[in-house]
Amino acid sequence: MRYRRFDPGDTAACIRLLRTYPEYSPRALAELPSLWKRLFDERAMIAAVIESHDPRTPATIAAFGADVFVTDSFMADARAGREPGLTERLIRCELYGKTTPIMRRNAIALNNAGSGLNVIVIHVAAPESQLSDTTQEIRFNVLQAFMWAHRGYRLKEALQEVWDEGDLEWVQSWGKLRSDYSDFYDKNRLAKPRPRPLLFGISREEWLERPASIAGSMFMYTPPRFQFSEGAQELLAGALEGDTDIALANDLHISLSAVKMRWRVIYERVQSVAPELFVTQTARISESSRGKEKRRCVVEYVRNHPEELRPYTASSDQELRPGSTRSRNV
Repeated sequence: MRYRRFDPGDTAACIRLLRTYPEYSPRALAELPSLWKRLFDERAMIAAVIESHDPRTPATIAAFGADVFVTDSFMADARAGREPGLTERLIRCELYGKTTPIMRRNAIALNNAGSGLNVIVIHVAAPESQLSDTTQEIRFNVLQAFMWAHRGYRLKEALQEVWDEGDLEWVQSWGKLRSDYSDFYDKNRLAKPRPRPLLFGISREEWLERPASIAGSMFMYTPPRFQFSEGAQELLAGALEGDTDIALANDLHISLSAVKMRWRVIYERVQSVAPELFVTQTARISESSRGKEKRRCVVEYVRNHPEELRPYTASSDQELRPGSTRSRNV
């Protein structure tokens, strides 16, 4: 099994996985392709799939997860747990509301460099946790993908609404119960459904109280050193998944020469900010191998420092603070 970034071509397989989950009405399921396309195109959704990885057979998607960053006001309302159906509420706001609480790349970049970000998990589809060793492997990869996808962001708080008992096990490993929506059902004289929705969450402050918890890797944060441009980040993200330059050109819809130009600008940026990254590794190799070694060094660095792949735009005040360095993006 392996996890990778979601692609629009995964839509049909991911919706099939969600059909068994009680929180999705038929209307919500029908609206998901439009929602995902919009959020994917506008860099407003973090999503990953877990798939089989056997060269002898076609890859099969076994699990899926996605989330969005939202405004402080929506997060405060969601945290209060006054009404279940958090994902459907976000769908309505995004597709039918006058304004949407879901942040786009520019807002994400500013908040990531500023006060921080609120994340709401809108989808998790994985097999029941007790079925088999393969199922356990899938759910382990779901958790790893979730943690990897959020490393490098300046997170303030995370929320997830859970309806499925299989998901309850893993969400309890990182979050605290926020609401069981009892007041909502009592106030509206409604029977509490089975399965029953539960809202879990964790804030940075709560993580600091128990820093050894599984949520630790989400809340650890270091500002990026290089502040690469969006184009450079896309190139590096693809290279991190093992894509060749030809595959990168195809995926990014640019020419092969444009890919090579982006690599050169990335190397120049690294050389200007942290020349020591190249010195030891490239000093004793031939000129013909130096480019490959530089690429290996940069890819290995961003693998261990995912903040370099996250949107980040410092305000002018931040750029001019004592001890900070104004830098150009590439």
